[in-house]
Amino acid sequence: MLRMKAQTDTKTTVVVPSNPYPYPGLLSDPSAIRLVVLLPSVEKHADIVCVLCNGALSRSESDQYEALSYVWGDSLKRRPITVSNQQFQATENLELALRHLRQRDRPRVLWIDSLCINQNDVAESNAKVQQLDRIYKSAQKVVVWLGPESDTSGDAFDFLRDQPRPDPANTDDRYHELYWTTFASSLLAFHRLLQRAWFTRVWCIQEFILGQRVVFQCGQHRVSLEDFESMFYLMVDADTSRGFIETFRGQGPRMREEFAEYSPRATRLFNCKRGLFRVVESVLGLLSEFREWASSDPRDLIFAFYGLVSAQNPLRDALQPDYSLNVAKVYIRVAVQCLQEHRDLDLLPITTQPVHGFVDISRVRYLPCWVPDWRDAQRFGVEVHYRSIAFHGLGTHIFTFDTMYNAVLGLKADTLGFQDDNQILCLDGINVDAIDDIGDIYMGHNQTKTSAADVLLQWKDIAGLSTEHCYKYTGEPVREAFWRTVLLDEQLDMRMGVGKLPFRYRIPPKDAKLDWLQYFPPTAQDDLEFMMKATAISGPMIGRRFFKTTRGLFGLAPASAQKGDRVVVLFGGKAPFVIRDFRWYQVIGEW
Repeated sequence: MLRMKAQTDTKTTVVVPSNPYPYPGLLSDPSAIRLVVLLPSVEKHADIVCVLCNGALSRSESDQYEALSYVWGDSLKRRPITVSNQQFQATENLELALRHLRQRDRPRVLWIDSLCINQNDVAESNAKVQQLDRIYKSAQKVVVWLGPESDTSGDAFDFLRDQPRPDPANTDDRYHELYWTTFASSLLAFHRLLQRAWFTRVWCIQEFILGQRVVFQCGQHRVSLEDFESMFYLMVDADTSRGFIETFRGQGPRMREEFAEYSPRATRLFNCKRGLFRVVESVLGLLSEFREWASSDPRDLIFAFYGLVSAQNPLRDALQPDYSLNVAKVYIRVAVQCLQEHRDLDLLPITTQPVHGFVDISRVRYLPCWVPDWRDAQRFGVEVHYRSIAFHGLGTHIFTFDTMYNAVLGLKADTLGFQDDNQILCLDGINVDAIDDIGDIYMGHNQTKTSAADVLLQWKDIAGLSTEHCYKYTGEPVREAFWRTVLLDEQLDMRMGVGKLPFRYRIPPKDAKLDWLQYFPPTAQDDLEFMMKATAISGPMIGRRFFKTTRGLFGLAPASAQKGDRVVVLFGGKAPFVIRDFRWYQVIGEW
């Protein structure tokens, strides 16, 4: 039985203001909410004056409102506004938003989280945060506040609202090149909009996706979701066109890199809004796809998705907001319920996903080694070229946990258990062998050709390509066994994929057809060129180390694996795992 234990627990400190706003009580209706009436003013610089009143979601015909989706901003930077004759310390970004949302001649009824929920009342916060899905669904309109106007934002909004889109039926490259170069300045202004903080905050995901009607506003400029979204998809689809590339190249080498960096995040958001992916069916998929989005409270990296999960999903309760719990308890609760519900180990590959640069962070983890720390993406960055074994996904597309690997022949983790207040996970499995020899990390295009060649040569020496002829476990040539291991025995086919997510399947056995030979180049130079080509975007060998066990088994281990680590098959896992024996076991990752 495998046991994996936590290190020291982690706490969350809640700071209560010394002079909190005196909130009035809510109605007895379970659907009760507060609404903000923003009073009009003809003076742009006049003080912000609001009235806080009671409403209810059950009174949707009479209690009509718009919901604001915005970034709170720095909680230490505050500006006073007047709310029901009392001073309220609003964040600078909220005060600025209210100033631009205020109308000259009539009041405006809004729902704003930081104003309408008593943030200092944990019980109220828990209850109302659980209603956010209904609040945003019931709003007449969701206003996305991107922030104040910049030198170029007005140009971007005018372009989004007024300029025609290129004809997709026109296949003439010169036509599209002319379009992109003609509107270069406007496109670059739109590019800057997509880098606003709103596109990084985790609560904005739910607010945006659940809104029935959405408008974007920046300063006094506003545009519909349809206009904003159509231009974004146009830019994504045109990413490889010559005119588009030249437009960005003319602005410096970082411009196109920036687009490649932020566009996947925005694409996930718009795709989910369109309903292109049924991501909410998988809680792990939902949390993983948006793991790069940020929150000042790390518990919100879980709570912010509660409203996106169906009430029929048995894991929804694991996301239920409860601010009386610390970070560790929130994250462990999700992990435990996922394991108990599915009886598989899809959680472990997510837990062991490497951070940027494949840095070993095991010594700074304070959660059990089997529990994903959803803060890691914010703290250390994501390694975008890494490919998991247990699930499949590339770039901007929702991955699937369907896999072509089946290490345990479908056996579930039916005997899993927990000890020491859910600090220890107990699993059954098979102890396969120990790592006896292990190579350096292959980094793909993040290393020089010389360095890559050295790693490849080292791997081939470990495999014994110059001395061994037959891989005894399969009877195939050692060279073929080596390359099947390096490729994880995987082929990708863009033609058979869904959207831009390629279909993947096993490299066929040699007696099925002869085209498998193309995967095993005959010369050392071909080997290196093949490896570099295979990792042009991402490859299964990136961030991994080739190893051989004491009994001669080949494998690809995680970057942090080392000689002496155990290779095991755990019931419920799609792929084998590498673990390390302390007093308890630590899971290192898949192989």
